[in-house]
Amino acid sequence: VLQLPFVPLVGPMASSRFQLPVAIRLTEINEHLICRLCGGYIIDATVVEECLHAFCRSCIVKHVKKSDKQSRCPVCSILIRAAQPLDGLRLDRTLQDIVDKLVPHVREEYEHDEELFNATINIESKSSPSSNSMLYYRIHG
Repeated sequence: VLQLPFVPLVGPMASSRFQLPVAIRLTEINEHLICRLCGGYIIDATVVEECLHAFCRSCIVKHVKKSDKQSRCPVCSILIRAAQPLDGLRLDRTLQDIVDKLVPHVREEYEHDEELFNATINIESKSSPSSNSMLYYRIHG
């Protein structure tokens, strides 16, 4: 159960002594915070401009790139900008801020996993010769 801040009332009962805290179950709003492609909480919220359905940025970009000729919204099947589908996607910072506030551990876990992944990549690239050093060796060696 989420405890949200005071909700302002409008009208004759709008004095501050009548404002009450609101509790909302996360399960009641989960469908608006979950990516329908991966099933996890949305990371880097991105919407399809034509219909405003939201997904993780990486999920919807993968979906668009693997579509053959015409990319469609995975939820409602509306055509995503026929000529340049990636131009039909927009970051939704407001939605991402809401997700980050309601489930902050998700962003923290994502960033931690990303750091571990990047560290692994850096270790692997340092232990094997880069293509540039191999090119230098072939030319000069």
